[in-house]
Amino acid sequence: MGHQKGISENLFSSLDPLQVHLIGSRCRDCGGYSFPCQQSCSRCCGTTVEPVELRRNGILWTWTLQSFMPPSPPYKGPEETPETFKPFLLGMVELPGQCRVLGRILADGPEDVRIGMPMELTLFPYSKDEDGNSLISYAFKPAST
Repeated sequence: MGHQKGISENLFSSLDPLQVHLIGSRCRDCGGYSFPCQQSCSRCCGTTVEPVELRRNGILWTWTLQSFMPPSPPYKGPEETPETFKPFLLGMVELPGQCRVLGRILADGPEDVRIGMPMELTLFPYSKDEDGNSLISYAFKPAST
């Protein structure tokens, strides 16, 4: 029987959806943030970057409905074939004072999201690996009010 594990090492801090933080990087020279964690700064090209936990809450900056299966590889989602693919929401969430992060939006449909709405980070079961482990990924969902 498999266990849960993240889809990639050092992408997020925990497998607890109530405690998870994305792991980004912050440049010590210019203060720029990026996600995922980088070895150099995309803003100033400096190499004095450090890993940081990013904010859990942000604002939906923009979104779209992903209505076709992304190319595989690199996409390795829960769908096996284009026939089993189900459209999903994909959005860019701005983490105030840090950066914008692209990720799935967990909502029932397009009618449940709007640009500018508060969002919060969560986790969801993405797929299984060859050993039967449940691969967990991050997503954003409308923030609880």
